[in-house]
Amino acid sequence: MPIEFHCPHCDKLLKTQDDKAGWQVNCPGCGGPLTVPNPGGVAVEESAVDPPAPRPAAHHGANPQRHRGELILVFGILSWFVCPIFGIVAWVMGNQDLAAMAAGQMDPSGRGLTQAGRIISMIHLGLIGVGVLIGLVVAMSALFFGLAHA
Repeated sequence: MPIEFHCPHCDKLLKTQDDKAGWQVNCPGCGGPLTVPNPGGVAVEESAVDPPAPRPAAHHGANPQRHRGELILVFGILSWFVCPIFGIVAWVMGNQDLAAMAAGQMDPSGRGLTQAGRIISMIHLGLIGVGVLIGLVVAMSALFFGLAHA
């Protein structure tokens, strides 16, 4: 039966398996330290709990990776002035990082920078796509009307 409880720091509703009672973890929302309560809200005594087995860093609450928000924002801006490839990289990295933040695997403090870089690159690549389509329409119409008059 899952345990449901609120983070004492940010009041986010958290859910976990009942075998995690007593574990010291970090909130996936704010990163604050907390102890998973026993099912039913009964406090767990420190002496009664075996220390949790080590977990890989990719799980919820375990030392999240540092965000790459600044890098994604810089790549989004560089796509406008240097090369559109930076925009593709920013878009892909932004999607990956936002998914990792949502899963609690990455520090969520860089969410705003990550979203900004991703959106800047999406706008730029969208405008490039519209420009290419307009160019194709103009070229095709010139070809069509040029052949019709010949």
